[in-house]
Amino acid sequence: MIILIFGVCALYSFLLLAQARENLNVMHNNYSRDIMSLQDNVGVLEQAYIEFIEGTEQQNISGVQTYLDAVHDSFVAIQKYNYVSLEKNTERQGQYKVFQDEISQSIKGISEILAADQDNINLKTENTSLYTEIKGLEKAVHGLQRVVLTSFKKKGFSEDIERKEKWLYWSVIAMGLSGFILIVLNSEKLGELKRVNSERIHAMETLKNRLSALDMAQDGILIIDKEDNLSYINKSLCRINGIDIEKRSQFIGKSWLDIFSNSDREIIEEEILPALIEEGHWKGPFSLYRSDNSVIYADISFTELPDGGVIGTIQDVSDQQKAEDEKKVLEEQFYQAQKMEAIGRLAGGIAHDFNNILAAMNGYTEFLIEDLENMPEQQAFARNILQAGLQARNLVDQMLAFSRRGDSTLEPLDIVESVSEAVSMLRATLSKTIELRDNFQISDVWITGNATQISQLVMNLCVNARDAMEDEHGYLDIEIKQQKAEEIEDSGTLQEELSNPKDTPTYRIIDLEAGHSKLILGHLAKHKSYVKLSVRDTGSGMSRVIMERIFEPFFTTKAVDKGTGLGLATVLGIVAIHQGFMVIDSILGQGTCFNLYFPLPDDVGKRKASEKESVIKIDPSTKNKSVHILLVEDQENVRGAIEEVLRRIGYDVSSVNSGLEGLDIIRENPTRYDLILTDHNMPKMTGLELAQQVHLDFPDLPFILLSGYSEDKLTEIINGHPAIKATLHKPVSREGLKDCIQRVLGKRTHLAA
Repeated sequence: MIILIFGVCALYSFLLLAQARENLNVMHNNYSRDIMSLQDNVGVLEQAYIEFIEGTEQQNISGVQTYLDAVHDSFVAIQKYNYVSLEKNTERQGQYKVFQDEISQSIKGISEILAADQDNINLKTENTSLYTEIKGLEKAVHGLQRVVLTSFKKKGFSEDIERKEKWLYWSVIAMGLSGFILIVLNSEKLGELKRVNSERIHAMETLKNRLSALDMAQDGILIIDKEDNLSYINKSLCRINGIDIEKRSQFIGKSWLDIFSNSDREIIEEEILPALIEEGHWKGPFSLYRSDNSVIYADISFTELPDGGVIGTIQDVSDQQKAEDEKKVLEEQFYQAQKMEAIGRLAGGIAHDFNNILAAMNGYTEFLIEDLENMPEQQAFARNILQAGLQARNLVDQMLAFSRRGDSTLEPLDIVESVSEAVSMLRATLSKTIELRDNFQISDVWITGNATQISQLVMNLCVNARDAMEDEHGYLDIEIKQQKAEEIEDSGTLQEELSNPKDTPTYRIIDLEAGHSKLILGHLAKHKSYVKLSVRDTGSGMSRVIMERIFEPFFTTKAVDKGTGLGLATVLGIVAIHQGFMVIDSILGQGTCFNLYFPLPDDVGKRKASEKESVIKIDPSTKNKSVHILLVEDQENVRGAIEEVLRRIGYDVSSVNSGLEGLDIIRENPTRYDLILTDHNMPKMTGLELAQQVHLDFPDLPFILLSGYSEDKLTEIINGHPAIKATLHKPVSREGLKDCIQRVLGKRTHLAA
């Protein structure tokens, strides 16, 4: 400290000496300038006087007086410098004083001469005294200048300054040496101070790095002091909460709850703070409202610090939560697809068994109707039984459509025509309180589909709409128009290809607001055009709970005698078969709208023009008695019914109860049979396997395949196996069986010809 004080004093003294030297130089320069100015003015005065004396005309002496005034002013200017006294030299001070007096006397003498002769008469003739005064003035000025210059060159005040500088120089050296000695003597203490200083610097750097790390952390971090005021927030917390980073300092020193919205603040005060006070920490998920009113999902934790403060972290897990929600949705869709597939298989199996039962029941009922011609009352009973059997068959057909094993033969069809036919049939069944309005914005639009299924789909949706409106007045709107996939509002995620018709489509439900839900089933293909079929009602609408179950078979909200619960399950199967897309929009108390989208094939028109069924002419002269049919059926009651139908039509019939037995009989006498009518689903050997075996040895023997399933799978069999000429769907009617046999036999006759 002492060294520092001496050093400061030495520095101050040095600055003073430097200032003194600078002042001395400035004063000398100024003095030299002024004395040279005086000398110049004296020279000008002398020249003016000479010109006045030598002039040919009498001139006014005022010009000489002007230059004399200039000399006087210059002399006054140099008198402010007490130049010589600064040297502290008595001799030079005396010389300086003498020359000053001489200059003063000369100026005074010249002034008196000029004043004494106002007419300038004597100045022209008696000018010796004036000229003498001017020369004396000039001499005195030169003498004064010489004294000053000589004084500056001699040792004087500048030498005094130099001595003081040398003294100061050696003083600084002495203090430096003293300081060095003190430093050497206190080197250990200095080392300790250096070490402490280094540690402090390192600690400051570490703290700075840690603060930088906190500020750059991805998670939001806040530190709360023991007064519950915010002392620190990092950039990520500002980003998460929607706070402008440039304004975060506004929150420092204020209540830490100010960075949260009012609703979040209430939850924190009611749930988080009590646990934090009681346990010293809290952690859990939190739905955080940002400053822009958007919501993010976050994991928040608070931990009490030893000084009574709290440190908190906020981690934005919105992306993880979104992925988790999507995963749950996919899992639910997967489980739903599995459930629907299992139910579909069950429905298909049940339908197959029902069809076998109905085949026998309807067949024998037709016999009763035929045999009871003379007993009209009993015949009416039989007709009622047949009507019930046909209704049961329609129910089974819906089960098959749901299981997607139904009649899924797809071909070019005009969907507008199919819908129009269904609407025409529907009008007669609607109550007068319901107004049906159709709006077909397009016509003659061909899709690849099944006309029966499209009609069934329209009927199911319209019947549901009718029941939803009950006896109330309402509107049933049916609309058809064409749209591109990218134009569809609820297109969702577009995919490259159409859905696989063999897969059960998945769906998701969106809650738009209270009582308003939307179900989206399947997906759309990019750059594809679609036909949109809309069925809208003004009925009661449906809740989300109902919407979640509408595709479950046998689920219905209708009375026991009003619904089977298969209508929308059938719609689901038909949409899947047609690779369609469906959106159901329902509002409780306002109604429901079904929007169905069917893809438009690019070549459907060309295929329609090229696909013309060849007409096979049946030879009317063919005698039924000449045709011998082998019936292969494992169900005894079905076999008996079909056998009786064939006989009543007029055919010769032989029957066996298994494929293996039929194969043996055919091989024993292959020429005996003109046609093989076989069930497909039999133990040990199916109808398809029987046809394959027989076709190897007897390729000209035709087969008709019967099945409780419909023509979905059987159509593939026809395409792959030339022995199978046709398929029939159980339960088959008498006329249907007769027409099919005549077609096959007529085709065989036609080919033989």
